[in-house]
Amino acid sequence: MNLFMLDEEAEIINRRISKPILFTDKEVGDTYEDNNKVLVESLNVKEIKAIIIQNTSLKKRI
Repeated sequence: MNLFMLDEEAEIINRRISKPILFTDKEVGDTYEDNNKVLVESLNVKEIKAIIIQNTSLKKRI
């Protein structure tokens, strides 16, 4: 199972993430945005949902 989509794009973003040196709105905002892209937006929701449904007694409601 692949938890993430866009592995190559996420890897590129992951390489450029760095701790902000100056805690300005831009630097902190860019870091949060990059982390969000890697940790949230790249999740393979369909695959995760399918695995959960397969491995539990939950009925698919949607």
